[in-house]
Amino acid sequence: MTDRFVTLVTKEKEEVKVPIKITQMSGLISSMLEDHSDDHDEPIPLPSIRKDTLLKIMDYCEKCNYVSDNFVKKPVRTKDIDELFPLAWERQFFQAIELAGLSEILEACNFLDLAKL
Repeated sequence: MTDRFVTLVTKEKEEVKVPIKITQMSGLISSMLEDHSDDHDEPIPLPSIRKDTLLKIMDYCEKCNYVSDNFVKKPVRTKDIDELFPLAWERQFFQAIELAGLSEILEACNFLDLAKL
């Protein structure tokens, strides 16, 4: 079976082909695809998300195997990153991002309705 892709258009007007598996983690994109179930060829504009931010989000979704569970427990009661993120790749992912980049990723995830990240 061939992977199916959706084209997302970033803030810079660049097109990024994304596996449908990833887009299904996003409440926003999932509902858009359901509304237009017969036409996945139409690019979906994401005017507030930069390409590098979108690529980081895609990377995270691929690494967590397209599953939108295993959330950080709330309220957060610790500053210990090992306790917050028990998986090594998850700790490395967040430690590699500067605060400004993290803020941008969180805003993009809110826009996309992507609760996992």
